[in-house]
This record gives sequence, structure tokens and C-alpha cells, in this order.
Amino acid sequence: MGLQLTIIAGETSGDLLGARLMAALKQEIPNIIFSGVGGVEMTKAGLNSIFPMEDIAVMGVFQILPRIKLINRRIEETAAAILKSDTDAVVFIDSPEFAIRVAKRVRSQRPDINMIKYGAPTVWGWRQERAKAIKPYYNLILGLLPFEPRVFKKLDGPECRYVGHPAVTNLPSKAHVSKFKKKYNIAKDERVLAVLPGSRLSEVNRHSAPFLETLQLLKNEEKLRVFIPAVPHVRDKIESALNHKPSIVEKFHITLIDGEEDKLGLFGSATAALAASGTVSLELALAGVPTVIGYDIERWMGYLAMRRAKAPSVVIPNLILDAPIIPEFLLKRCAAENLSVALAPLLDETSSARLHQIEAFKTLNDIMMPEAGDPSSETARQILDCLN
Repeated sequence: MGLQLTIIAGETSGDLLGARLMAALKQEIPNIIFSGVGGVEMTKAGLNSIFPMEDIAVMGVFQILPRIKLINRRIEETAAAILKSDTDAVVFIDSPEFAIRVAKRVRSQRPDINMIKYGAPTVWGWRQERAKAIKPYYNLILGLLPFEPRVFKKLDGPECRYVGHPAVTNLPSKAHVSKFKKKYNIAKDERVLAVLPGSRLSEVNRHSAPFLETLQLLKNEEKLRVFIPAVPHVRDKIESALNHKPSIVEKFHITLIDGEEDKLGLFGSATAALAASGTVSLELALAGVPTVIGYDIERWMGYLAMRRAKAPSVVIPNLILDAPIIPEFLLKRCAAENLSVALAPLLDETSSARLHQIEAFKTLNDIMMPEAGDPSSETARQILDCLN
């Protein structure tokens, strides 16, 4: 019988990573058998999910508590399915708290099963003690960021190997830009601002007001078009926020877009961006878009996070480049007055602030490109190497 692999994803981004990994593994071992938990993309790739991924796609205390019984049941079901199977290894993607609880149950009864974490827990940011605590349960960590192997070694965590971030191979092309400008009738003398309040409902709820107020405070708004990528589950919230600001919508011709093609077209066309913290900051930097980051969360959560924070920044490109290249405004500082002052010079083609970011971003792609060139292929290679 060929290789059997269990892959467990708990979020939309992890589902996409899992689907790409499945395709890369099939290139190496055509008769590989997959099982586990995934969403739409992994299902398309041939996975029959144990249960709907949406059952565990939650974050934050207020989302988790109402579903705690269901999540606990899914933990037990996942562990039981792995223990009954003939799987050669388990690959956990994202959802670190769910993953470690399953891993502990499996390790206690089947210590022979290789368990791999694809996407390192952010021990470099906070709760560094997790690195050592998870060492008995994971044979290998596959990091998406180049500094993660060094961090896990320093903290005496599991072995960590860098495999590359999917963003390095998902960059805007000239075709994306041309198609986008034609589709939205963008004139040559018009500037484009990308506004990205987040992909979660809680983020959109927090950021819509200060981000739209930032637009109001911009002085040089002539010939400026604003585009907002909106994934389906937050589109209604964004539209609701825009309905309360009709004058801003009209002034900046604010347009909601969806789909990967439009997003890449926007990133390739953007003069600057105002975004919530997260993976999007890396995508924008790799596309060479000067950016300002704003991020706000519940005050009590922010207080706890700031007290336990270990990283000098929450912005991924700043951590990779080891410099405060992208301005970031967190919690109370995520206010229109601060955001607008930082954003305005980035909309000026000749400003030193804009040129400084663009120059710094040029080194990112070289730093982040893995040995195999494609992160999914490198991940597949490292998993197979771990099993040999």
C-alpha cells in the first residue's frame, strides 16, 4: 500500500495551503492516500473531510466559548479517526490550540506516528514557553517565515525547517494589472489606494470606522481611487459601513472587489495601502506596495497581548527585515489622525517615505524564496524526508 497521510486544516488560509500541499505530494507519489479535515479547496483536491472545517474555524474567546462543546467533540473525533487509521503521518495546519490537543491524544496512544506542524506557532511573538511545551508532540515544524528555525532552536523547541511562504509565488503580473485597470477604467493619472480592514468579522467591525475616517482626513485626494477587497463572509459588514459614509464613497469612487485575480490586479496597481495586520502585510510588501498598518482588538485582549508580547513588531515584513519599515498603529493608536499622517506621504510618488519602503521591499523576495523555489514543493520534500 502507498503512503497514507492525514492533513488537518482549521481555517480558510490553511485549507488553501493544504490543497497546494496535496497537489505537490501527488507529483511525488501519485498513489498517495489522504484523510483528515479540510474545506472547499482540500475537498476539490480529493479529501473527504471527517467533518466540516467550519466547525473549528473560530478564534478569540467570544467565538470559542459558545462552541466549546462542539470543538471538544471534534477534537475527540479527529484523534479517534487518526488512531483507527493506518496513516504514516499527521500534518497539522494552522489552528494551533486545536492541533496540539489532538496531537497530545494521538501521542499518548500511538507514539510511533510522525506528527508535523505546517505553519509554526507564533512563539516569536508571544508565549515563548510554548516552543518547549510542544516539543514532545511534534516531530517537525515547517516554518513559513525565514527566522522561525532560529527562534525554535533558541527556545529549545522541536526541529524547525523553513519551507517558504505561499505569498512568494503568488505575485501580481503585468497581465493582472492590465486587466484590473481596464476592468475598472482606471486612468493613467489616477492613483490607487488599497484599503484592507481585515478578513474576519471582528476585524472589519473594529477597523471600518477608523479606516474610512482616515480617508476623510487626506488632504491630497484628487484623482485617488479606493478599492476594498471583500471576502464573501465580511462583504455585508463592509457594505454596511460604507452606507453610513456615502460622501466618502462618492468622493473616492470606493469599489468593493472579490476574487484572487482582482486582488492581485489591485496589489499590482496600488500606489499605497492601508491594511490590518496579518499575512496581507507580507503580500503587499512582496508586491512592492508602500503600506500603513492599523490594528485594534478588544481592550482587555490588547492589554494581555501587549504585556506578553516579545516581538518588536506585529508586522511580518518588519520582522523579516529586522527594521521598522512599515509604520504600525496598534490599539488606541489605530486612529484616523495617526493613520492619515503616515499614509499621506505614501501617496506622493516622490516622497522619501514611499521610496524608502519600496527600496526595502526589493530584498524580501530573495530572503524568502525556499530552496525548491515553490513553497508547496519544498514542504512536500521536507515531509517525505522526515518520513524516510
